[in-house]
Amino acid sequence: KKNIKFKIIGDKKTIINKYFFNLFKDYIEFVDINNLDNTILDEELYKSKNLHWVMPDNSNYYQIAHKTFSNSLKRWGANKYEPIIKVPNNDNKKIFEFKKYYNIPFDKKIICIHIRGNDLLQNHNIKADKFRTSSINDYIETINFINSKGIYVVRIGDKFVNFNTNSLNNKDMFIDYPKGNLKSDMMDIILINNSELFIGTNSGPHWVASSLGKKLCLI
Repeated sequence: KKNIKFKIIGDKKTIINKYFFNLFKDYIEFVDINNLDNTILDEELYKSKNLHWVMPDNSNYYQIAHKTFSNSLKRWGANKYEPIIKVPNNDNKKIFEFKKYYNIPFDKKIICIHIRGNDLLQNHNIKADKFRTSSINDYIETINFINSKGIYVVRIGDKFVNFNTNSLNNKDMFIDYPKGNLKSDMMDIILINNSELFIGTNSGPHWVASSLGKKLCLI
């Protein structure tokens, strides 16, 4: 409704997935924090006061940004709006390259699963992050169930997550994608975009899934 580009002020080194970030280029303008001047900063403070961390709800009470985003997504879904971003068709066709590489029949569906590993606790705020991490071994029953329905499970995320596939009923239907040669920023997004369902914890990839209008199951 504002019909303006929001300025995103930050350091480009902190952008986790540049391909995904670029999908928003029609809506945002990136400003390097090292090139800031008072004009830009004053303008942002005026236009988007409290937008980044707190916003008023319908009763004019302030609430944290995550709750605001969640409420926005809920209203977006209730109104059945289309996602404002889309993966270009030529890029999206790379899903066929992925399926060919992993011997997945083209007519078979995939479900992406993202498990935020406990290794991250060593470098993050333990109190804030503990509820977002889990062991992939806790998802064996889920993976086996999905595979039993003829659907392939693709794990996305970090390479350091270790998983003993001997516990799976059908190893060929579980793709440990981060440890393969096709891992890239673009392929991360393409896989989520072609997933029938996104299963994961409260971490970055679930924002990708919600932005693309995918069905979510957050643990």
